[in-house]
Amino acid sequence: HRSYRIYRNENKINKFNFIQVPIDKSASKSESNFICVYLLNARSVCNKSHDICDLIVDNDIDVLLITETWLSSADDVVLGELTPAGYRVLHVPRKGRKRGGGVGIVCKESLKIELQKSDKYESFEHIEALMKTGNDCIRLLTMYRPPSSGKSGKPTSVFLDEFADYMDSHSTTSGRMLLCGDLNFHVDDSTN
Repeated sequence: HRSYRIYRNENKINKFNFIQVPIDKSASKSESNFICVYLLNARSVCNKSHDICDLIVDNDIDVLLITETWLSSADDVVLGELTPAGYRVLHVPRKGRKRGGGVGIVCKESLKIELQKSDKYESFEHIEALMKTGNDCIRLLTMYRPPSSGKSGKPTSVFLDEFADYMDSHSTTSGRMLLCGDLNFHVDDSTN
């Protein structure tokens, strides 16, 4: 098993830019109770759908969380190309006609994952799903916050208030929580 960090390439996924992250190889995935979850900031899946499909299959990914899909609700062909046999896709496009944004989940059909209804927020986009595993459940939260300096971005203070409200609303929900995404905070930049 290998895990990779994917660097953004304007045209497609450059598999030679992956950075291998060492993981414990003492137990194979088939012998464990682990689920393989990846996060990908795609910056448009439209021109990379086949590469992303290959990434899922080649790495036996159980759940792929995607930010910046750049898809609309009418992009069924791209969603089909993105989804390997035996998988399904859950997707929330950016509201309105603005380019960019959108979040999604590609998951194995064998997993019990249900899309959850959630409030809408001005400062971030998100998708929420509940994954049931035996007697446990995991709330999968995939979030994308546009840069505050961009056309779609709201001030950081708005995001912090809305994020606090969002997390408060989940303080009494059952199960564990896995929150992944691109929040566009650059801790190495003192002005950010």
